[in-house]
Amino acid sequence: MKNIVILLLALLFTVNVNAQDAKLSVSVDRENVLMGNPFQVSFTLENMSSKKFETPIFNDFDIISTSQSSQTSIINGDMTQSTTFTYILAPRNEGTFYIDPISVETKDGVLETKPLEITILANPDGAKEEINRKNDDDGFGDFFFFKNDTPIPPSTPTQPTKKKKKKRKVYKL
Repeated sequence: MKNIVILLLALLFTVNVNAQDAKLSVSVDRENVLMGNPFQVSFTLENMSSKKFETPIFNDFDIISTSQSSQTSIINGDMTQSTTFTYILAPRNEGTFYIDPISVETKDGVLETKPLEITILANPDGAKEEINRKNDDDGFGDFFFFKNDTPIPPSTPTQPTKKKKKKRKVYKL
């Protein structure tokens, strides 16, 4: 009887994992970059192990920073996993350059990205551009974090107040 209860509980909490198609994609936050400004390149692996990912070689760019994020979701028993490798790159020279394709071997074959063309434009005024982070959306938008452009006035220091001592009544027994 005890074994049957354990078996039923195990079946109740079992998630049906269906095999999903593996996908490999690459994205860039912008294709035209002013010289002296960084930009973001992201490689996303869906439904495959991130151990198969090899860091690409960026011949014409300096790597400023790297990050990795993973996401797993189970909806109606279907599990999907994705891992995103993000690189912040800085251009070395002006001109048109390419982010070389990467390939990942899967059980179904080899997946490969397309090369991305990046144009580095002259920046005589030294303008600064912000990186458009595409992977920072948590689904809540600005629900929890409110943007307030009104400056907060500095607080004025106050004198600490002295606590009044309470008089105690003492009774002798």
